[in-house]
Amino acid sequence: MKINPSNNYSLEEKLFVYMLVFFILLSVVSIIGNITVGFDFAVNYKWIALIVLSCIAFKDVIKKRHIFVFQTIITCIIIFVLFPNGWITSGGNSSITMSYAFLICICVCFIFQGKTRVFFLISEVLVVLSLIVLEMRYPNLIINISLEQQDLLIQMPLTLLAAAYIIIVFSKAYHEERELLRQYSEKLEESNQLLMKISRTDELTGTYNRRYLFERLNEIKTQIKEKNQPVIIIMIDIDNFKTINDQYGHVVGDEVLKRVSNGLISAIENKGFVGRYGGDEFIIVLEDTTVKEGAELTSKIKGSLTKLYDHDEIRITVSGGMAQLAIEDDIDDVLSNVDKLLYRVKHGSKDNILFEDECEAV
Repeated sequence: MKINPSNNYSLEEKLFVYMLVFFILLSVVSIIGNITVGFDFAVNYKWIALIVLSCIAFKDVIKKRHIFVFQTIITCIIIFVLFPNGWITSGGNSSITMSYAFLICICVCFIFQGKTRVFFLISEVLVVLSLIVLEMRYPNLIINISLEQQDLLIQMPLTLLAAAYIIIVFSKAYHEERELLRQYSEKLEESNQLLMKISRTDELTGTYNRRYLFERLNEIKTQIKEKNQPVIIIMIDIDNFKTINDQYGHVVGDEVLKRVSNGLISAIENKGFVGRYGGDEFIIVLEDTTVKEGAELTSKIKGSLTKLYDHDEIRITVSGGMAQLAIEDDIDDVLSNVDKLLYRVKHGSKDNILFEDECEAV
């Protein structure tokens, strides 16, 4: 049967399948080696038992049945039966037995988790300590093998290769998972940036939406006293926008809104920000800007908007109001004042922006 654990297996389950194959291979090689060098056949009982147990487990594990049960049973048998038997029949505290002890430790750490892992690690330590004490007090119980060098040539390379393979498998998985985590982190960061942009901007115009506009205004209000910088708020409304919608349709109306928003952003450059207040109304917030500078900028805004269309059918003009936001001012009151100024212009000659105090065209 071809050994090819599917992608539905966890890394620990895949490793357990490969370990069963290793147990079978190691057992067969050890039996052949023991017979070849003339060891007593009794030393092969543990390998025969391991072959039988591994084959039984392999049959179910490759079908994803009773995996944890077999992991637990085989580990218990190895730690409490086969390893002590090998210690006693293979010369006691030798390089071979200790290499198996480390291999068992590696396997337990990679296959099990939580309390089960702790249980088997503590059990292995206690078993090794017990065997060492037993060997020290009752050395006659340990079977001395004069041809241990033959075993070293067979079993030592196999245990080293098995340990190396297990570490390589998990090392490769670690690097793959780390790379996947990096990619997911980048995608998550991109998604977060996109979500942040969506939550802050108006979908049609790309300017700040009303909710985030007020968040920024509140932030600026708290910074006015610290920075001691003047802040100007301008509210504008596109003149005759309903007529444009009715005459040319909402597609053209939407295009006008986009062009106006882009024109506003371009006109103020890096002096502040623009937000869509609602419908065809926009709020412009200018930081570190005096009233005089604000007045000059409104002239620039009006001039640039009239050039958005190069034909006489659509001519863009705006009406609006402008006020200064001071530390003692309430944001809602300032917005109410500029809205009243805008209303006055809309019901007058339009195409104008009034300043709060002077109520003169700027």
